[in-house]
Amino acid sequence: MPKEHETARTRVLSDEEIRTLINGFNQTRYGRALRLLFLTGLRRDEVLGLKWSWIDLERGVLTIPPSAEKSGRVRDELRRAGLPPQAVALLAKQRSALFAEGIRSECVFATSTGERPHPDSLEPILYRLRGPPVERLAAIQGQAR
Repeated sequence: MPKEHETARTRVLSDEEIRTLINGFNQTRYGRALRLLFLTGLRRDEVLGLKWSWIDLERGVLTIPPSAEKSGRVRDELRRAGLPPQAVALLAKQRSALFAEGIRSECVFATSTGERPHPDSLEPILYRLRGPPVERLAAIQGQAR
């Protein structure tokens, strides 16, 4: 089968949408993960799969190993990302919060059992923010007209 070419996506979240997301996630265990997404531009799965051994808080550097790359391809060198001071502070708070819960895990955004969160863990929160499915369907149908 020939590959279908997608049109480039140009839509970005508005400031109001970002505020809504951050406020909606703040009271969940994924509030800091969402903030880190916006601070770094990393992918959702990269943030949810972060391990403490990849992070150097003193230097403000994140090193992502090839095994965690989206494409799974092996690079000649590790991928490094600079962490802004806000991200370093957020990660320090995350570590303190995990310790306060008694969670000792290699995963930065560990579940209450210390495991890596499943990417679908965020969906119930997103559905709550978007409204009931019937309202979303009506909104979509209204946009199509």
